[in-house]
Amino acid sequence: MNTNISNIKAMYLPMILAIFVALSLASNTHAEKPSNSRWAKNGDDRISHRPKEMMSFLRPLRKLNLSEDQREEINTVIANHRENTEEQREKVRELKTELTELIPSFNDTTAQGLSLQLGDLMGELAYAKIAVRAEIYQTLTPDQRDKLVAMTVFGKD
Repeated sequence: MNTNISNIKAMYLPMILAIFVALSLASNTHAEKPSNSRWAKNGDDRISHRPKEMMSFLRPLRKLNLSEDQREEINTVIANHRENTEEQREKVRELKTELTELIPSFNDTTAQGLSLQLGDLMGELAYAKIAVRAEIYQTLTPDQRDKLVAMTVFGKD
């Protein structure tokens, strides 16, 4: 009887694990009518694939009744920012991967060198992020600026 149970486990366990993994990956997907505009009034960013920090930054802008010209200008600023920082962001991902891969055969000197490179890039990206926020801030009217500052989320991550 124990052999029979072992055979059943050996036969069905991989199948059950595969189903479990598939379901756990699929649980994050949902049928949702995508918005055609990132400025949708509902504030739903789940359908977007932009970094979390940019989503949290853009959310308050939706409440400012931006003109179409402002929206276009902001879209251009954001597109330029993404294009200008893509290489740096990719290098950050690579450095983080390299640091993680060092764990099994840790080398202090290599880890410090990679960490310093990562720190430099993160500093450049932090500067680029605040610069793009300042550029977007300049597109707003004085009233919109006051409202944005009153929301107290502008500039925070």
